[in-house]
Amino acid sequence: MWRCLYASLLILLLLASDGYPKGEVKNQEEIKISFKAVDMFLSRNGRYAYVLAQDGHLHIFKSGWVEVASINLGKGVLGIRQADRDDEIFVIDKDGRLKMMRLGFPKDIDTSNAPFKGNPKAKVEVVVFSDFECPYCASLSKVLDKVAERYKDKIKLIFKHCPLGYHKMALEAAQAAVAAGLQGKFWEFHDLLFENQKDLSSTKIQEIASALGLDMEKFKKDKGSPEVMSFISRDVNQAKALEVRGVPAVFINGEYLEDTKEESLIKEIEQRLEPPKSQ
Repeated sequence: MWRCLYASLLILLLLASDGYPKGEVKNQEEIKISFKAVDMFLSRNGRYAYVLAQDGHLHIFKSGWVEVASINLGKGVLGIRQADRDDEIFVIDKDGRLKMMRLGFPKDIDTSNAPFKGNPKAKVEVVVFSDFECPYCASLSKVLDKVAERYKDKIKLIFKHCPLGYHKMALEAAQAAVAAGLQGKFWEFHDLLFENQKDLSSTKIQEIASALGLDMEKFKKDKGSPEVMSFISRDVNQAKALEVRGVPAVFINGEYLEDTKEESLIKEIEQRLEPPKSQ
């Protein structure tokens, strides 16, 4: 009993004393925003700040407090919390109800040096994360070819590698495609990999390279090079940062597209193209 009392008194004395080192605010900087903020949080990967305004709008900022989106959640929203993904949040309203919302806003995607079709300066960018051993990716590839042919120089179709670990030939196929790209034959190799998906093997990859007339010595050297592996790893890491949970994954102007059917792709592209000028 006495020991407990002594311990309690000691804790109280320590709390009341100056025994703990004192902290201080070293620097303070006001973040200049054009609205009254009532709540905020940072995304799990630290890439985005979500700020709830008094009027119920959710403002999303990227590095440097550059606003990328403003979404009206409604005036009754009192608080926001991060959910499992960067594009999912929990919302608490004035009636005490808890809701989970999926948000649509453009993400930053580094497409530098990535293979593409179409106009490099197009207003609409379609990015696909894909795996050469994935049957759904093969099916989508045909759809994307139709879309690219339909819009020609109005869009830029960009390919990003995302080989899945449980696909035995996916990584080697990706390495081969990058190596072929170094000889200007990425898309030809891309098409033949998907066409021969059911028969993919190291031998088949060599046959494809030979059929395309590649310099085989350079192809083999590039295919196993650290530079090619680093290129693929960059895409894979980016897919993780974007919280891609499966392939194929399509982004249009940075926004994730759940429905990848041809009509849905066309609808999303049309919405982003400039409306026709009135006569």
